[in-house]
Amino acid sequence: MEKHVGITISSSDPQSFQHNVFLRYLCLLGKKLRLIVYVFSVQSIQHHTVVGYTYSQKENNWVKSTFPTPDFIFDRCFTHSMKKKEAQQRFITELCNIKPVLILNRSVCSKWHMYQLLNKYKCFQPYLPETKHVENIPMILDWLEQHDHAFMKPHMGSHGKQTIAITKRDEEVYDVQCRDEDNRAASHTFHTNASLCEWLTPWIGNEKYIIQPFLSLKDAQNRAYDIRALVQKNKNGKWDVTGITVRRGYTGSITSNLHGGAASIAPMPFLQSLYSKKEAQHLLKQIHQLALAIPKPLERHFGHQIEFGIDTGLDKNGNLWLLEVNSKPGRNAFKAFPLIYNHAMGNPVRYIRYLVESQLGG
Repeated sequence: MEKHVGITISSSDPQSFQHNVFLRYLCLLGKKLRLIVYVFSVQSIQHHTVVGYTYSQKENNWVKSTFPTPDFIFDRCFTHSMKKKEAQQRFITELCNIKPVLILNRSVCSKWHMYQLLNKYKCFQPYLPETKHVENIPMILDWLEQHDHAFMKPHMGSHGKQTIAITKRDEEVYDVQCRDEDNRAASHTFHTNASLCEWLTPWIGNEKYIIQPFLSLKDAQNRAYDIRALVQKNKNGKWDVTGITVRRGYTGSITSNLHGGAASIAPMPFLQSLYSKKEAQHLLKQIHQLALAIPKPLERHFGHQIEFGIDTGLDKNGNLWLLEVNSKPGRNAFKAFPLIYNHAMGNPVRYIRYLVESQLGG
């Protein structure tokens, strides 16, 4: 009997996923692997059935249908609201009360709680930048008194949006670079503590932020970069590093997210432009080992996971820093590398096929 795989998405409006290549790929590959894959929003659950969409190669379009409740759920709901996230989880819990469902890739925690969790493990502590939760605006000034620079990002942020980099250039002189909620870059200079605080207050508003050192993660041309490692469970049920790529921003940018205009490049040639070949090989091996070490402790804490995007950076002294762990990683950073891209796209359903075979004893 064919198993049903439901992919949860944030909206049931077909326009929201009409051109989503990843979801389409999963539906088509699922069919080849004898899986019925469909997408649905958690609000579409109707007792023992789910109203959702699957992609039809024949019609070259998304087709709406009523499906049995899924045997597996691959959670791809995106929301920056903790309330919405909790509501989604309640819907999924209700679904699990109808029939046994294996939830894959439940949403994990905020950036602040992720830091607190990883910091409990001694093996990760050397890679974690000092991180604090921003309790109030005066705390930011206290931080700048001690560090002269700061990088701030929302607890629930993504794609580099609403980030702030502050450099204290002189007594009460601050250079600020930021990205707004639409990812537009801007820069400001403030000449008093009061003017900086006056600007920060409405920007932060009710949003929860973390604050870290503004690490110098730039190449020789002053372009910000980070290194994304995609770790996934493969068709044999094992955690593996699917691929590693460098995301490099434009000159003067404070972030290196693709949504903010960054480019994706191969890691070895890039690292060799900054370090010797031997050093570059060692650093790449270190990144690989760190990325592979992270999933298992997180899975013990959050339940069944199948993929993570691990973002790291190297400062000017060659120190490796763990910047972020993303439980719902994109694939676009690997588009330039077709073999890696193919694995990155299909591994979720290949792993589910492995689980089905394991259940069937085959």
